[in-house]
Amino acid sequence: GQDATNLTAFGLTIEGVWEPCDGYGASTEGLLIGLEERMDVSFAPILKGPSWQNSHPSAARLAAQTTPARCYLTYRSVAQNWDSMITYRPGSKRILMTMFEGTKVPSTWKERAEHKINHLVVPSTFCRDVFKADGWQVPISVIPLGIRSDIFKYAERTLPTNRPYR
Repeated sequence: GQDATNLTAFGLTIEGVWEPCDGYGASTEGLLIGLEERMDVSFAPILKGPSWQNSHPSAARLAAQTTPARCYLTYRSVAQNWDSMITYRPGSKRILMTMFEGTKVPSTWKERAEHKINHLVVPSTFCRDVFKADGWQVPISVIPLGIRSDIFKYAERTLPTNRPYR
C-alpha cells in the first residue's frame, strides 16, 4: 500500500474554522495557502466566524471543492465541541492538529478525540511531551506553526514546580 505519511498520494481535506480574525482560523487559512501549491487540498469549514467573508480568496475557492479526500486534517481546539466535529469516515485517515499550553491535558480531551483519529499533530515538542505523558496512544508528530522571528524572540522560561503551569 501507499505510505500514509505521503499525503499527496491521498488528497487532503482540511477541516477548520473559517474565521481570519481567530487564531485557529488564521492558522487554518495559512495551512490552506501553504499546501495548495504542493498538493491536492480542499477546505471543509467546521464553522464560519463573523468575519469569514474577509478570508483569503484561496479559502473560498478550496471550500467550494467537494472532492472527497482519503485523508482529513481537523485543526481545532479540543475545548470546543469535538463530538460533532470529528466524523468517522470509513477508509480515510483522520489527523487532528491541536495544542495545549499547560502541563496536564484535560481528561475529557482524550475521551472525546483519541478513538476518532489515526494521528495527532502538535506545534511543539512541549505539546508532544504533554500529550504523551497523558497517555495518548496514537502517533504524535511535531509540525511547528510559522513564527515571525523578526518580531517574536525566544526567551528561556522556567516552569513552576509547585503548581501546574496554566
